Amino acid sequence: MTPDDVPFDSDALRANIAGPAQEVIIPDRYLPLVRAVVGLYGVRADLMGTLAEYFHSYRNLDHVIDGLQSVLLRNWTYFERSDDRARCFELLSELVLDLLETPLSEGQASLLLRQVSLWCTTALDSPYAEAYVEAMHAVGECLCRTLPRQPLAFLERDALVRGLVERAATRPSLPSVFFSLYRELLLLGYRRLSERLPVPQWAYSSEAGLADPEAVESRFTLLIPARMAGLAKAVETAAPADLLCAEFPLFSDILEEAIGEIFAVEDLEDRFAVCLYFLKDDTLGYRQNEVMSDLLGVVRQLMKPELHMDVERVLSRLTRFFRARDNEFILMRFQCYETVGVAIGEVGNTKAADHLIEDVLSEPFQFPEIRGATDEWRTVVNPFHLPKIRCLMHVIESNPALYERLAAALNVQLRLGGVHVADTDLFQRDITRFLNADIRPIYFVARQLLRTFPVYFNDVGAEGELRTVSTELDEICGRKDTLMHFLRKQSHAESSNRLVAFSRAILSYWITLEPSGLEPYVSANTMAAVRREAQCAQGPHEVLLGLRAALGDSTCADSDASVDAESLIDRLVALPPESLAASMAQPGESATAGANVLRRVALMVRTHQLLAHKYLLSAENVGSGVSRCLLLDTVLRHSFADALSVWQDAPTTASRDALLDVALSLLEQLKAVVLDPAPSVAQENIYQKRHIAAGIPSIYGSYSEAKFDALGLSFRVERLVARLLEDLVAEGIDTYVTHDSLRRMAAAIRRFERALAVDGVDSHNLAANLRLLESGLSSRSFTFHQYRNVFQFIVGSVTELSRTSILTHDQALRTILEHDLRQCEARYLPPDATAEMVLREVLVTALGMQTLDRYVAMALRHISTLGDGLSSRALTRMMNYDPERLISPIHQAKPQTDDQRTLGFKGLGLKQMASYGHRVPEGFILTTELFSARPALSHRPLYDDTIERIRTALRRLEGETGLRLGDHQRLLTLSIRSGAAISMPGLMATFVDVGLNDELVEALARKPGFEWAAWDSYRRFLQSWAMASGIERDFFDGVMNEFKVRYGIERKLDFLPQHMREIARAYRSRARELGVTFEDEPFSQIVSCVEKVLDSWDSPEATLYRQYLGIAAEWGTAVVVQRMVFGNLGRESGSGVTFTHSPLEPYARQVRLYGDFTACSQGEDLVGGLVFPSPISEAQRLGSPTYQGVEHSLEKDYPHVYEALLEVARDLVGVREFDPQEIEFTFESASGEDLYILQKRAMVQEQAHLRPYFDTSSPSFDTPLAVGTGVSGGAYSGRAAVTGGQVEELLLESSGDEILLLRPDTVPEDIAMIAQVSGLLTARGGATSHAAVTAKRLGKTAVVDCRDLEVIEHEGIAFLGGERIVAGDWLSIDGRTGSIFRGRIPTLTRPLVSSQSLQPVRTSAPAALCDDGESTVRLEKERPGTHEGGRKRTSAEGS
Repeated sequence: MTPDDVPFDSDALRANIAGPAQEVIIPDRYLPLVRAVVGLYGVRADLMGTLAEYFHSYRNLDHVIDGLQSVLLRNWTYFERSDDRARCFELLSELVLDLLETPLSEGQASLLLRQVSLWCTTALDSPYAEAYVEAMHAVGECLCRTLPRQPLAFLERDALVRGLVERAATRPSLPSVFFSLYRELLLLGYRRLSERLPVPQWAYSSEAGLADPEAVESRFTLLIPARMAGLAKAVETAAPADLLCAEFPLFSDILEEAIGEIFAVEDLEDRFAVCLYFLKDDTLGYRQNEVMSDLLGVVRQLMKPELHMDVERVLSRLTRFFRARDNEFILMRFQCYETVGVAIGEVGNTKAADHLIEDVLSEPFQFPEIRGATDEWRTVVNPFHLPKIRCLMHVIESNPALYERLAAALNVQLRLGGVHVADTDLFQRDITRFLNADIRPIYFVARQLLRTFPVYFNDVGAEGELRTVSTELDEICGRKDTLMHFLRKQSHAESSNRLVAFSRAILSYWITLEPSGLEPYVSANTMAAVRREAQCAQGPHEVLLGLRAALGDSTCADSDASVDAESLIDRLVALPPESLAASMAQPGESATAGANVLRRVALMVRTHQLLAHKYLLSAENVGSGVSRCLLLDTVLRHSFADALSVWQDAPTTASRDALLDVALSLLEQLKAVVLDPAPSVAQENIYQKRHIAAGIPSIYGSYSEAKFDALGLSFRVERLVARLLEDLVAEGIDTYVTHDSLRRMAAAIRRFERALAVDGVDSHNLAANLRLLESGLSSRSFTFHQYRNVFQFIVGSVTELSRTSILTHDQALRTILEHDLRQCEARYLPPDATAEMVLREVLVTALGMQTLDRYVAMALRHISTLGDGLSSRALTRMMNYDPERLISPIHQAKPQTDDQRTLGFKGLGLKQMASYGHRVPEGFILTTELFSARPALSHRPLYDDTIERIRTALRRLEGETGLRLGDHQRLLTLSIRSGAAISMPGLMATFVDVGLNDELVEALARKPGFEWAAWDSYRRFLQSWAMASGIERDFFDGVMNEFKVRYGIERKLDFLPQHMREIARAYRSRARELGVTFEDEPFSQIVSCVEKVLDSWDSPEATLYRQYLGIAAEWGTAVVVQRMVFGNLGRESGSGVTFTHSPLEPYARQVRLYGDFTACSQGEDLVGGLVFPSPISEAQRLGSPTYQGVEHSLEKDYPHVYEALLEVARDLVGVREFDPQEIEFTFESASGEDLYILQKRAMVQEQAHLRPYFDTSSPSFDTPLAVGTGVSGGAYSGRAAVTGGQVEELLLESSGDEILLLRPDTVPEDIAMIAQVSGLLTARGGATSHAAVTAKRLGKTAVVDCRDLEVIEHEGIAFLGGERIVAGDWLSIDGRTGSIFRGRIPTLTRPLVSSQSLQPVRTSAPAALCDDGESTVRLEKERPGTHEGGRKRTSAEGS
């Protein structure tokens, strides 16, 4: 292979290894590898880079091994598609085996062995395993030779080797060599354990110096050398097949069990010695880090002064150990993760960040693992818990948007295992640091995470009343009550949220006299003292029983052991201090107790109240918290105080709603403080001291910082808001739903939306549907069916919002539980149940999420039941018509009309785009008021007024554009399109180039640059007019094809201007022969076009579409009138449609353009599926076989237009946070300044996990017959049909679920056929065509743009990949990949592991980066339109 065939520089060259740079020559014998992946750019690049490094004189083995990992483990499936797969396997195995024969480090050998084992196992699992047997035998022999040289690598990877041996055992010619390898591996492991880890023997040696060798010996009987020798002997004589039985454990299995016994050694110093013994050499391999973790935990405990260990002996032993071995502490690993993670965050490397996150998620988290407390009042907690949290938080802070999944992972980890933060940790500083990062992009996830930390207080340590009360509680007993002294000292020395549960446990103990509930909170010695001092609890016990009676609960006698302690505690702690004091003075049994005992009970209850208020984010005293918060507007603080007071005095619906509104305003203001981009500095008054008796550091003082204070207060206020929202739901829906009821319901949902927004949950979908509801309230013509539709939409958006808001948490949680089942086992729950529990908790803590879900579901149920016995009543259209709402200029805000119901989806989108500053052609929208008033327009004055208003709007448009209708010099032409509130893709009339006639087109053609475009535009107008009069598009296709044959033209672009003139005149004359009457007066054209657009709402195709989707007919349509933009001026102009995110990839908010465009065209060419489009980006063109041979893309040919379009998409999705969008555009030149936006709408999203997959193990699954563009659905098999008659015939034989419709493209008339079938395959039309959008909306499986499909409609047949297809033939299509197969292939709900190896690469393969301009999506490629005298259905536009 010549040097030009490979990259000139390799990693070795770039690494500047000693020696001159040189050409790298790859032997020609490896050419089959390159040929196998021709066309797969990324795979080929990986291969060539690896080969170049491999054959470099100064190769870097680490780079080679890394490259082989990509080739063998990630890309092998692509090589396997090649017919030369056996040769590829042989050549790759040759490379790997040669490498194994070279000197490698233990780490390199281990990595390479892993790759070989996994690769070979995969190969033996594949359908082509038999082809690899000969080469696999060589692999086995090489591994046998390598085992003695790299024993540690094999022991580290023995489980993978076992998996390989198990697969090899199924192949007749392989077991011998692999069983030989496995036998030697088992013997190696047993001998190594016997030689290197004879712990029972070592325990009695002088070297060990153990305090209790017998205990150690008993823990490690599995490592007795005699047992190892017995296993080795049995392996030597065992039959090959028996080697795989459970009787012969692997080295790694034995090692795992032995390591598990280390921490069970009770004597700390003995445990320390055992750890060191395990780590003395490389026997553990990669398990050294695990034992190192145990070692560090032991060392931390050994270093405690109170244990009085011989520190010098311990340190000497550690020093000797670490001098001989290069290991790291866990904290050092945290620091490493933090350093690397912050560096990645600062540069924004997405791939590296994902890798880091996966590493973090796959390792066990450091949970608190609290194990009581010491005699010195300190909580026994995992010492690595908080450092781990801080490490991850620091990483997240470096780039919150990049590390959103890491933040979600930390959140679910803390919810799974809890969080422990003591006052002495001063975690408030960490919160401030986190808030000073740019958390706006992940605000919801950030708030969810920050809620878990119990640190939102200003007084650090036991300060103020808490110190006074807890001190008195101890002193009143003369410090003779060990339990009270322990509580006091712990709250003063360490203090944490555990004190809340601890103080409650004390009250429970006093009520029941059962001390076991105290064990989690005190030391063993303290617990023993509590049992000895039981008399100390007797007095409080009697007082509390007396209080129970005084509070009115006399169901239990004094001696009753079943006293409901929890209920009594709840009632006591709910009492304000003054009421509590009054209760203590009540006569009864408590009156006989001494004053000190009464005081002790009161102090204990108050202590619990103060601790709960400090650590728990309750709404108690929220009024005082708000009044003291100077961050808030003074007026707002006073308004909140007034509203709170009124509600507390009289909790009515009105007072609740008033308080809810002001509380939400308060939360919005606090959110603004928290998200202030300016860094905030804390005011600290922190003092440190040390308890002399125990050497325990403690702190006290105060901490205040604006963002921290605002966040903490917002958490408390939201508790109040949550309570108010619960009350709102409990209030229910009015029995009779009136206009007022709906108004209040809309107001309630708006409050829910505000609550979600302050919590960081924004949904444009919910907001849009809510606006629909609110706009319906402003129009009395809104019907019952529409209201029900809106609530269905709202319920759907809330359901979707609930799902997507926790999607990041769900993904992280699944990964966590896949690698760490500790919390599942602790709960005795399977992973799915554990995940559901945690996700439900996340949803519950999301402000308003669950209550909104319940509220809208309740509303929909109630509204739906009204339809069972009531009918909707139509109001008089004229009485509800508002002429002031008729016209809405696109470039002028008009609040009373600017909503989706009135303007339609298209019109609203255009006005939004114009308001954002994007180029939108000037125009106006005739709102749905016109549609609603149509029955009344027979009244002449109303009709004349309406016409005059349209004329006035046109005059305004002429003033904006400087053009005039009918003006020969400054001609204004228009597009007139429908604009329904619910998208109706391609099903309604559209008119382009309105305003042209025979005279005006001649004038326009004399304008420089319009010689060709004028006549092309005129023929387009004539065709759109005639088609609205009932002439089929095929008629005009025939005319166009006739002229192509006449002039020997294959592509429309190649016609001369005079040819286009002839064609346009032929269109007009022949349409007139069929009875079409053309209107030549420009304004009359406009009026007629508007009427035809309105008429098309009730066309059979539009009606059928609405019926199929359950869309109410009452919605009607607006009409969009705009200045015509000419995308057909020449090869430097064009039009297209793009998605802001590839529909083939999982849902995401990043901008990754994916779509189609054609040069010298107008918008209907593309969305109507009339042409073979070209991709938007280079990534799409190069990444899919669909575009083989296509050399054009918008990015490549029109870079300035591409960049301008990319900026529009970034603005919509990135800045304005829309959901992924579909954008229709036109450009009049190659300059970005001439890009115009014609439409935007939300992408139709599918739930990928619900779509079936082909069973790739089926014999029917083979190489695809053809490949198109998959746009909807998953795997599907159906019987082919070309015509409506064939569909009807097949329906008589089977259901529509088994019919696949084959069309050259789709037209509105096809909707009836599409609705009857379940699959659609078209020859033309890109992923953004109406065919694609309609199929997705109708839930059909669809593949479009199959350029190997030829449909001959009049014969009822098709040709696919050169093969003849007749009605009833089985075909299988994949809506994901675009693959098309002959025959019927079974489907599965989940893909087989090997299924991806056989799927063709799709456009999603080279995933684009969202902000580099590399986006993922096709110039016009036309074909002749006639097939052997028969009609292959084509289009004049595309041909």
